Amino acid sequence: LTAPSPCPPKPLLSPQYFEAPHIVLDDGIGTKYRFTIHPFTRDLSGCECVYALATMLPRNTFINYIGKAKDLRERLSNHERFFEALLFGTNSILIHRPTVFDPVDYESAEVRLIARYRPPMNRQHTNRSRHDGSVPSFRGLLGAMHR
Repeated sequence: LTAPSPCPPKPLLSPQYFEAPHIVLDDGIGTKYRFTIHPFTRDLSGCECVYALATMLPRNTFINYIGKAKDLRERLSNHERFFEALLFGTNSILIHRPTVFDPVDYESAEVRLIARYRPPMNRQHTNRSRHDGSVPSFRGLLGAMHR
């Protein structure tokens, strides 16, 4: 016997899907991802999703960190980069939960989006050390916002 999954099945598109504030990110190789926009808090839920810690300004959005979570509430409750994200000016969490219509699963989407945006807090993709005193770079800036 296997334990029941805490996650519901992948959602179909509902009216709320289209009404929620959102932003679209692309992976640079042809796939677009719809992210809903939420305030920066630890009290969010989602299953099998990609999330981005972002600084949203009136005319620009900076992606500070991209991650994936099997259970978002659990991941955010003890996220090791939560306070660091505040130093980067993070004020929003963007959440993408693939639907049955998405061609890319959440694990692959995370890898593709990190490669595309190279967020400064995703240290495995930057050359700086943990305590080098650097400030956020503009590498996480969404170029698609104002082309």
